Amino acid sequence: MTTFIPVTPLLSTPAATRAIRLRADIEALALDLAAGERRSRTPAGVPSEVEDALALRFRQLFRDLEAASAELSAADLDELTALISARFYPWVAASGLADRAVHKPAGYAGDFRTILMVYADVPCGACWAGRFIDARVLESPAAWAVKNRRGLLAAEIEATMGAAEAEGRRAQIASLGAGPAEELFDVWQRLGDADARGRMPLATLCDMDEGALGHVRARSEAEGCADALQAMPVNLARAALGRSDDRLADQDLIYSAGLIDYFKDNLLVRLLDWIYDGLRPGGRTVLGNFHPDNPTRRMMETSLEWVLIHRDEDDMRRIFARSRFGADSLRFFFDPSGVNLFVEATRLA
Repeated sequence: MTTFIPVTPLLSTPAATRAIRLRADIEALALDLAAGERRSRTPAGVPSEVEDALALRFRQLFRDLEAASAELSAADLDELTALISARFYPWVAASGLADRAVHKPAGYAGDFRTILMVYADVPCGACWAGRFIDARVLESPAAWAVKNRRGLLAAEIEATMGAAEAEGRRAQIASLGAGPAEELFDVWQRLGDADARGRMPLATLCDMDEGALGHVRARSEAEGCADALQAMPVNLARAALGRSDDRLADQDLIYSAGLIDYFKDNLLVRLLDWIYDGLRPGGRTVLGNFHPDNPTRRMMETSLEWVLIHRDEDDMRRIFARSRFGADSLRFFFDPSGVNLFVEATRLA
């Protein structure tokens, strides 16, 4: 017996046409991923050319969704988001990194274990389709932005060390939403011999996740740099709002890789003032935020339920202008992927 699947009538507007095409592409890719999973359980497995073709279609689907999102109605976007979540969920749930992002065991997507999985750059999962999803996430520009910012922040730390040494002192720095603090361990390992390691900045690691702080504490003890790293358990939103007594003081550098894109504008202004008070005169803050040009924003939001506040340079100028830093002398730079925007501001007095 032939089964007839009803087809939505093709509407005249280009946006409606694109929404219909995207729905069809989502359904077709979901069916073919399921077929690939079944094939993976045969002796021959999934041929590399089949997996490559599916990967190409996965990338193209989200490129098309990104390109169409400005034209689609809110209702169409919501429907497509729900469809992606429903059709891809079985394979996301069977993955490693993507599953953790969706289910948020620490309460948010980018906790320290998620970030460690991005740094490790190894697809994992309970089945072929789960590993396929992980591989697509790890190859995305958003994931590369996370990997790239580790090196950028290590360079900022080393520049701060050099400036403090020129004044005959040891640098003091703080990391907000410190997570696994891999950039600090990179600096430590590059210092090499015991004499050079006396140059390691005194670093305060601010995080509300006791698991992250415990991970860093154990690793610092194993690597011999525990004396240089101090854990500061703190809810930075509460601190910024003055609802806790947690403070920093006399810091040469206060930085964050992936914190402020969880904060709404008003709260971010309060956090900037809290940071300003924690810097010594001439001290700097360097803060990362995902940029609106992130080409994998829709993939993050639909497949991973990883929703961030994306901001551009004008957004940052507007927000900093409301803070004690002002907006007159901000410096902007990007990671090599162009996804992660960084802003640097200096406390002048």
